[in-house]
Amino acid sequence: MDLAGCGEIGRSQDGLITRDQSLKFLSKKQIQGLLEKCVWQQVNRFVYLGSLAPITWLKRVRAAVLACGEPAVISGMSAAYMWGLLEREPRTVDVMVPFGRSSRLPGVDVHRTRSWHVEMLDELDGMPISTPARAIIDISRFVSKYTLLHAVDLAITAKQLTLDDIASELERIGSQGLSRCSLLFGVLAERDSTFEATDHVSEAEALAIFKAAGLLAPVPQARIPLDAITTAYPDFVYFDKKIWIEIISWRWHGGPSKFEDDVQRKVKARAQGWLILEISRKTFLQNPASAIAAVKSAIAERS
Repeated sequence: MDLAGCGEIGRSQDGLITRDQSLKFLSKKQIQGLLEKCVWQQVNRFVYLGSLAPITWLKRVRAAVLACGEPAVISGMSAAYMWGLLEREPRTVDVMVPFGRSSRLPGVDVHRTRSWHVEMLDELDGMPISTPARAIIDISRFVSKYTLLHAVDLAITAKQLTLDDIASELERIGSQGLSRCSLLFGVLAERDSTFEATDHVSEAEALAIFKAAGLLAPVPQARIPLDAITTAYPDFVYFDKKIWIEIISWRWHGGPSKFEDDVQRKVKARAQGWLILEISRKTFLQNPASAIAAVKSAIAERS
């Protein structure tokens, strides 16, 4: 029994080892003995965990990819969650394989695609995973419009993709897959390249509110030199009217050091003639009418 050889493989796979890999070092009877004595745990019928550590969702994901064999990638809701585009951990594991492959695993949704290509492949935490663009396309059939919009905004503001990346992936999928993307087309119609300059999802949400209110979209994250050593990047500006808009929250603007930096920047900005509007994120999202009224008032004053 060569448990050392199994352990060497497991160290590179989060403690997991496939049945085929273990058979290089152990007999079927020895494997069964390890399982019966609870030295090993069975994650699925093709993959074991060589310890008594808890079987986490992430371990089940890695086990599913190992069990499916190459080529296989984490996809759909699982990929979107791992990229940070969904808040809730999926109940099942989504894995994608090329069309024609046959794989069935309990607790795993194995998806087969005719549009398998290298541009949709990426790697995260040492595991093969579909790109954020492909993940967004795949989840668009199963989530609400709000969830899909939020996922797109998160991916854009985290600089994980551009809108062109989604368009390119849709083109590669072809007409056969596009019939299921009607919700995504509606979402993309509400976003343009201006959103790609935002740095946080709250800024993307605010920009959407500006546009829905019929306002000319302000410039996000514009570079404004304040003096020889200080440069500011306000959330939004209207350059022609020198209006500076900050969507503030305690998470990003709280704390003594951050507070002092913000005060000094704004003192210098006002000295240059900037009109600064500070609107809380909660107010902007829950009562956008009052925030938009304040912006319109500032525009009228500066006009």
